Amino acid sequence: MLDQRDGRVLIDYVWKKLDCRIQLPDEDSGFFSKKKRSAAKYDDRRRYSRHFVNSKMAVVDGAEVYCAYSLNLSRSGIAFLHSQQVYPKQSLCLCFPDGTFIEATIVFCRRVNDNCYECGAEFAERDAECEFYDAVEIA
Repeated sequence: MLDQRDGRVLIDYVWKKLDCRIQLPDEDSGFFSKKKRSAAKYDDRRRYSRHFVNSKMAVVDGAEVYCAYSLNLSRSGIAFLHSQQVYPKQSLCLCFPDGTFIEATIVFCRRVNDNCYECGAEFAERDAECEFYDAVEIA
C-alpha cells in the first residue's frame, strides 16, 4: 500500500500506471529550448519572472488523472504540456514532483499537435484543498 499523502510516490505511480499520451513536439523545433523561449522582460506585463522547469507532473481533472510535463513556473502560475484540451477558467489540481499539490485555473490552452496542448494556469490565491487522491485508486 502506498502512502496516500506522499505526492512524490504518487507521481511515480501515476506515470507507471498511465500511458503518457502526450505527443511531444520534434526536438528540432526547439520547443524545450531555453533560447527560443524568452524570459520576462522589463516592460513585460507579467507580475513575476518565469523559471524554466522541464519535469514530469500529474494533472487531475475531475475523476481523471493525466500525465503532464511542466515547461516554466512563476510565483503566480505555470505552463505545461497536456494530452487533452482544457478550457479557460477550468479548475485543475496539479501534483508536482516534490509532492506539492496546488489547485490552478486554466488561462490559455494552445494546440501544439494532435496529442499535445500547451496550457497556462494561474495558481489559486488561497490554499485550496485538491481532491487528487479521490481520483486515483492506490492499491
